[in-house]
Amino acid sequence: MSTENVEVVRTMYERRERGDMDVAEFVHPEIDFVRIGSDLPDVAGEWHGLDGMRRATVEYLNVWEDYRFEVDRMIDLGDRILILETQTARGRRSGAVISQDVGTLLTLRDGLIVRWEYYWERSDALEAAGVE
Repeated sequence: MSTENVEVVRTMYERRERGDMDVAEFVHPEIDFVRIGSDLPDVAGEWHGLDGMRRATVEYLNVWEDYRFEVDRMIDLGDRILILETQTARGRRSGAVISQDVGTLLTLRDGLIVRWEYYWERSDALEAAGVE
């Protein structure tokens, strides 16, 4: 199952890197979506279900212009995949540019993502995944 999970995540990320942010086919309808560790207003939180995840994502992306991310590394942890990525964007209102090394820990079951944990600090993602 692990190889299948990696392929699911890799395919999803390839689409996202091309700008296709619709991930519905890759996630369970009752997904738990969590953003952890940001000091930015209204960024951290927990949402349930595909609609909750979509709302949280749209609200987050609406804050930025030129939002981009690059996958630095994917680590196969069996039923979980840790993605280390670099996110860059410019604030829509402020014009401030950010570049942040972040981590995403995805839990999969039956080929679908059932939990999506997004960590603003990469070190927190590594710790949560038990990776040194």
